[in-house]
Amino acid sequence: MNLKDTCKKNRILIGVIIAAAFMMAFVYNVLTPYMSDDLWYHPGEWISFGEVWAKTWTNYMTWNGRLVPQYLMALSLNVPKMLFNIVNSLMFVALGWLIYFNIIYKKTIVNAGQMLRPFMLSLIYLALWNLGIDPGQTLLWIGGACNYLWATVISLGFMTLYRFLLDRESVSERTALPYALLMLILGFLAGFCNENTSGAIMLLTVYYAVAFMIGKETKHNLRIRKLPLWAYCGIIGEILGLIGLVVSPGGKIRLEQNLADESNTGMLAYLGRLLKLNDYVLEYLWAPCLAIIVLIVYMCVCRNVDNSENYDQDGKEQPLSPIRRLLLLEPAAYILASIAAIYVLLATTTPMPRALFGAQVLLFIACGKLIVSLWEVSWVKTFFVSLVVGWALFTGINYVENAANLVRINRELNEREALIEEQRGADVVVVPRLRTEWDNKYTFIYPNDLTDDPENERNVSTRIYYDLNCIVAMDREEWEQTTDK
Repeated sequence: MNLKDTCKKNRILIGVIIAAAFMMAFVYNVLTPYMSDDLWYHPGEWISFGEVWAKTWTNYMTWNGRLVPQYLMALSLNVPKMLFNIVNSLMFVALGWLIYFNIIYKKTIVNAGQMLRPFMLSLIYLALWNLGIDPGQTLLWIGGACNYLWATVISLGFMTLYRFLLDRESVSERTALPYALLMLILGFLAGFCNENTSGAIMLLTVYYAVAFMIGKETKHNLRIRKLPLWAYCGIIGEILGLIGLVVSPGGKIRLEQNLADESNTGMLAYLGRLLKLNDYVLEYLWAPCLAIIVLIVYMCVCRNVDNSENYDQDGKEQPLSPIRRLLLLEPAAYILASIAAIYVLLATTTPMPRALFGAQVLLFIACGKLIVSLWEVSWVKTFFVSLVVGWALFTGINYVENAANLVRINRELNEREALIEEQRGADVVVVPRLRTEWDNKYTFIYPNDLTDDPENERNVSTRIYYDLNCIVAMDREEWEQTTDK
C-alpha cells in the first residue's frame, strides 16, 4: 500500500475513532442527571443572559473566581439538558484532539510510521476515559465539566493556536493591532479558567514564545527573532486573566473558610497538604508517570546507539544546536508545567483530586511526545499497539457494565421523583437513599445523595429545587420496612 492510500485509510480510521469517542461520552452524558451545585441554579428553567451574568458575578464576588467556567456552567444549566449533552461530548472530543495535535505537531511520519496516528488518537481517548481523574466529576457532571473539561479545552486551545500561529507568517503591519487585540482577549479568557491549569499552560505559552525567539539558526550563528506584537498580547492577556482569577473576592472568602476548617497550621499544614498531593499523584497519575520514566530511562540508556548525526566527518562529537535542544526539552517542559500545576496547590488548602485534571492532561502530552520519539523502536511500537487493542476490548466490557449501573441509578432517581410527587404538601417528604452497589467512578451522585439531616446542603438544595417543605432520606432497607408497616 502506497503512502497516499495509507493516509486515506488513516483519515477514515481517525474519523471512526472520533465518532466512537463522541458516542461514548454522549451516552453517559444522557445518563448523568442534575446534581450537587446544579440544583442551586434551577436547571432547565430559562432565564435571560443578564441574569446568567448576574449569577456568575455574584459567584465571583462570594465563592469562586473562575469567571469563564462559572459563566459557561450557568449558561449550560439555562439550556435543555440534551443540548448540554451534545456540547459536552464535543468538548471531550476536542480535548482528545488538542492532546493529539500537540503530540504529533511538526512530526514527519511516513510509511510504516503512519499507523502511529490512529493508534495515538485511540490511546488518548482510552487514557482520558479510563485514567481520567474522577470522570463522573470532571467529564460528565455539569458543574465539574465546565470547570475542568471545558476550562482545559479553552486554555489548551489557546496555547495550541498560539504555537500554530508562531510557525506561520507574521501578521502584516496593516492588521497587527486588531490581531493583537484579539489575542489579548483570547489570552484573557484562557487565563481566567482554572487557577493551576491556566497557570501551567501559560508557562508553556511562554516556553513556545522563547523557542520562537531563539529558534532561527543560520549556518554559523544563532539569530534572535523578534516576537510579533500579538504574541506579547496573548501572554499579557493570560497573565491578566490569571491575576483576575486569583485575586477574586469570592476566592479569598472561600480560602479563608477552608483555612479556618483546616486542623493544622504553619508548617504542619503545608506538610499535610504535601502528603495529600503525593497520595493523589500515586493514585491518579501513576500510569503516565511510570510510562514517562520508562521511556526517558530507555532514551538515556540508548542515547549513543544511533547518534551519528551528532558527529562530524572527523568523528568528533558536535554540541547540540539550540533548536535541537529546545525540541529535546519539549517533553520536559510539559512535565515541569504539570509538576507546577500540582504543587502550586500547596499554597491553598488541600483540594479535591479533580484539581489535578489539567496536570494529568499535560502529562499525557509529555508521554505521547516520548512515544512518538521512540515509535520506530520495535518494542515501543509492539507494546503500545497491543496496549490499545487490549485496552479497547477492556473498555468496551467496562463501558457496558457501568452504563447498566447508570441506568439503574436513573431508575431509582425516577422512583424518588415519583415519591416526592406523591408526598407533595407533606411536612416532611421521606425517600430512600440510592443503593450503593451501583456506585462507580462515572457518577458523582453518591457523594451528593440525600441524608437524614434536613439542614444538610444537599437536602436544602433538593428541597428548594422541588419546592418542598422538608425532605430527608433513609437507608433503603429501613425505608422498605417502614413502608411495609
